Amino acid sequence: MIYFGQHDFGKVDVVPGLFAVQTRFFHVSFFPLIPLSSYLIVQPGEILTISDEVAIPISGKSVAFAYLRALLILAIATAAITLVLILIDASGGRGVWGSELLIASGFLVVLSGIYYVTYSFGVASIERAIVLGSRIGLSSHDIEGHFAQCHEF
Repeated sequence: MIYFGQHDFGKVDVVPGLFAVQTRFFHVSFFPLIPLSSYLIVQPGEILTISDEVAIPISGKSVAFAYLRALLILAIATAAITLVLILIDASGGRGVWGSELLIASGFLVVLSGIYYVTYSFGVASIERAIVLGSRIGLSSHDIEGHFAQCHEF
């Protein structure tokens, strides 16, 4: 079945407990196709008490990360299917070539690692957090205080 509609992708510029940027896309089967608008998604917490979406200009970073993550998911699925097919072929009596198994497994691990790392690159710098926070009425002092709390050891 093919699904289509609008969905948010590309979560970036995350400030845990405060907000993140996401872009709403027209999608087909949850693959982002056309970016429609970006939003600052406000999370209720100690500083902010309401949950809300604030429209912002289209975020190129959010769009790029949405496409990158979608392509990585397709590549991971392809690597996983390839690995299963190699194992099925081996059970059919052909035997497993070590290099085939190693390459397919390696691709699966590397692609999964890259996908995971995209989320650490999605965290906002303090400068970007201050700019975004100003859109929802937060002062630079509020943001700096929040960063100090989050990064205490």
